[in-house]
Amino acid sequence: MKVLTLGIPYFFDDAREFGFEIFKIRTGNKQADILLPRSVYDASDLLAKARTRGFNPDIIFLGDESSPPWVYGLEKLDIPVVWYAVDTHIHHSWHINYCAAFDVIFMAQKGYEKLFSVCNKHGILSFTPLFSNNITFDKPGTHTRGAVFVGNLDPEIHRERNVFFSELAKITDIELRTGSYLPYYRSAKIVLNHSSHIEINFRVFEALHSGAMLITDNAYGQEYLFTDKKHLAVFDPHNVKQAADLISYYMENEGKRKLIADAGQKLIFEKHTRRLRMQQVADFLKQTDLDRLVVERQERQEEISALIKQAFMYWSEHELLKEKERGLFSNVVDTYSH
Repeated sequence: MKVLTLGIPYFFDDAREFGFEIFKIRTGNKQADILLPRSVYDASDLLAKARTRGFNPDIIFLGDESSPPWVYGLEKLDIPVVWYAVDTHIHHSWHINYCAAFDVIFMAQKGYEKLFSVCNKHGILSFTPLFSNNITFDKPGTHTRGAVFVGNLDPEIHRERNVFFSELAKITDIELRTGSYLPYYRSAKIVLNHSSHIEINFRVFEALHSGAMLITDNAYGQEYLFTDKKHLAVFDPHNVKQAADLISYYMENEGKRKLIADAGQKLIFEKHTRRLRMQQVADFLKQTDLDRLVVERQERQEEISALIKQAFMYWSEHELLKEKERGLFSNVVDTYSH
């Protein structure tokens, strides 16, 4: 099976192990078979570029980059189109319409089935959580330092997070870092997670994989993947005192902390590595009648195109974009208007 990946490949970086041939097209300064300037592209043109290079795909996979959509016309293609929707918790305002283009949607966040099914009446929705992307954690770490958080603390971007950690640092010992998480997770006894929108983020899987104990805010859908006090410990979102109490308790109770850390890491090895996620996706795609979904999509072509137009109209009017960027999306809206 040949797959043309657009955007972040995610688990498809491991796809060759499962009998897939991969061809990557990306924008910006990324590694890819074809690298394009940042802009907005017609899917049929991207498909033609791959075919010109001798790659004729059976499937197109779009990896969510948590940015405005840069591909339009996917709904018009005569081959299956698949989406990994990662940051719907941030971009639901336009994801709800854009989702209509896809035959299969792998959802990284639980709970958006109803949102997507409003506009996508032909495709298959599958809860496909994030995963640990770092094989370095397969080897034991030292875990000699205390509690640590590694992430963006810019108050302009993460105001609530900045307030949370400012208050937390007053009542408990925690090391706050930005940049690479790798050396800190491998050496920390406890990793604290604070999500931006109460979502299950990559930090959850990476921290557990590292062998540190994870203390995290209680995100929706987490209960489908992990058990509180068995694989990790959860606190109510933004509850500073509860988070501090958990840190203090597990720093003082090494045996319980290590038991939970070991169980969390074991679960990642068993269910949530990048390679395992690719195995799940490969099995799903091979067992699904994708051709039938394509036919059903094409039968809804007029309805779907109207929804995709709405997604691009959202960005053509977005006040935070520069005029030139809004113009790109306006041009796409015009193509759907004719």
